[in-house]
Amino acid sequence: MWCEASGAKFNIEKTKIIPIGSPNHRLTVSTTRKINPLDQSPLPDHIRIAKDGEAVRMLGAWIGNDAEDQAPWEPLIDKVKINLKKWSRIRPTIDGKCRIIQAIIGGFFLAHVQGMPSRVEAELNKIVNDFIWEDGRGPRIAKEFLHQPKEVGGINLLDISLQNKAIELMWLKTYLNFSPSCQPWAAITDLIIKASAQENSIAQVIKNPFLQCWDIPSRGPRLTRLNDDIKRMLKAAKDHNTNLAAVKVTARLHRELPAWYHIDKEMATIRSRAEKCLIEKHRTMTVTDLIKVSARIRNNDHEHTPNPFCPCRNCSIDQEKGCYNPHECAQVATAKINRISPKWNPWGPENPLDGLSLTPTRKTNNLRAKLNNDEITFNPTLTCNESLAETFRVFVDPSRISALPALRPPPTGRILSCPKITIYMDGACLNNGKKNAACGGGTWVSQGSPLNAAIRVPGLAQSNQIGEIVAVIHAVASVPISQPLEIVLDSKYVIEGLTEHLQKWEDQGWIDIKNPIFFQRAAYLL
Repeated sequence: MWCEASGAKFNIEKTKIIPIGSPNHRLTVSTTRKINPLDQSPLPDHIRIAKDGEAVRMLGAWIGNDAEDQAPWEPLIDKVKINLKKWSRIRPTIDGKCRIIQAIIGGFFLAHVQGMPSRVEAELNKIVNDFIWEDGRGPRIAKEFLHQPKEVGGINLLDISLQNKAIELMWLKTYLNFSPSCQPWAAITDLIIKASAQENSIAQVIKNPFLQCWDIPSRGPRLTRLNDDIKRMLKAAKDHNTNLAAVKVTARLHRELPAWYHIDKEMATIRSRAEKCLIEKHRTMTVTDLIKVSARIRNNDHEHTPNPFCPCRNCSIDQEKGCYNPHECAQVATAKINRISPKWNPWGPENPLDGLSLTPTRKTNNLRAKLNNDEITFNPTLTCNESLAETFRVFVDPSRISALPALRPPPTGRILSCPKITIYMDGACLNNGKKNAACGGGTWVSQGSPLNAAIRVPGLAQSNQIGEIVAVIHAVASVPISQPLEIVLDSKYVIEGLTEHLQKWEDQGWIDIKNPIFFQRAAYLL
């Protein structure tokens, strides 16, 4: 009836059914060919019902009950072998072989949607090794060197293992996107991971292990509740030290954090009657909810009285919900917020003069200055203010995560009024764009100034743009922090990089950005 009303058409010949439910139910559907035991007639014979262990392809992915993760890869591996054998007949060069491998193996869609099992990864590495070294005598050069870029002596050979790790990190990034644009599979993954939480935890307030302090199991029966894809993603998070490690976060994001098992604290058992009442009766799930419950005793509400039978409006509403002592619950909510460290505490003062953000007036002046090609003030803003997804970092040393809010300390002692220093600078490069390129930068203040300098850039990276950035780095490092500095240069590349693109580059982890280490150093010094 629905098909007739909607005009939808199904390809009957390709229709496949994957039973969902308990093993007994799946077996019953497969043998009786009835989805519902009460159905009068079985499904037509031309409709295929997938049995346990059998994978069915859907939108490029292979799904099924207890399906072997290696099964979908077997035809792909056979295809890779056939294609590489054909290419080997024309005797390609080493560089040509690298390009062929990248084209044939580097773009597996299946690896992006389902991951690559370790056995398949090992098999593909062996195939690549045999293709590079045709005589079967094994590699002459260690793979670690072959994977390196040509600039440092490698041949830029596809690193299958590294690519798979990058794919798993991108899964993790998508999973940790808590904005409205988050993927539906992330919500399902949350439910699966929540099922592996500690037995003494309260399921109702378990949200996400990256936003809370409960641990994901690494062994034991709880680990068996996770499928292989989730295990790979969580292993990638652990291997690459994924942490909630933003330098500075807005109060709005503080309030979005879960109220229970707060990321800032050690996991503690929820035992008291008031805590359980906050969860069951008040439905406090986030820090925002705790703030609302505690408002009656924080805001000096004259109607509120500190006793279990307070007749004020808020307490009366809570009593109707079944709360036995609204005042005590408000006290406990207040205490929980007070125990949050200053960095994550929503009641901490947001200091607009913290030295890490431009005032609104300066931001407006910067916009006007860009239009008029005038003086632009460097914006050192480090605040994450859009989504909690912004606050996660990988490759973080957990011991260096501070519980204190970011603040540039004000100068102490006698404060002297220092005159502004204006430094003119430029960069240059001989044989720019060629292998024998040599670059440098120059800074000039005035005749005979000790800050005048000519800088030769060492290392393999040589270009006119690098010379310009190095000049900025040298100038900023040469001037005391307390002294105002004006930098004058004509490099649109450097100016826009440090005043327009810096935030975006940092958000994307400096991936595919040219000369990242030089811009990072300049931003750090500024």
